[in-house]
Amino acid sequence: MNAGRFDGDLQPWGTDQGAEYDRAIGALRALAAAYNARIARAGPSDDITQLRAARAQVVAQQRELAPGDHAAIARILAESPALLRDLRSPRP
Repeated sequence: MNAGRFDGDLQPWGTDQGAEYDRAIGALRALAAAYNARIARAGPSDDITQLRAARAQVVAQQRELAPGDHAAIARILAESPALLRDLRSPRP
């Protein structure tokens, strides 16, 4: 018996797919936290409205991400490291 997860077509998906989904969710959580920290330390040159909108978009992505959406998962895993570095970098 396969105790793995199932996608929308009720086909079992492997451990690698589950791990990638979990990594993508973790990346989105890290992005939301980085936006929170950035908003908390915002300077005069930061657009807080834009930062809040970006954070809301990340939270929505996290809520809506489907385990079977492999393209979205791959995109999140590819794009999030650079965005995290940018959000965490000190501002002049």
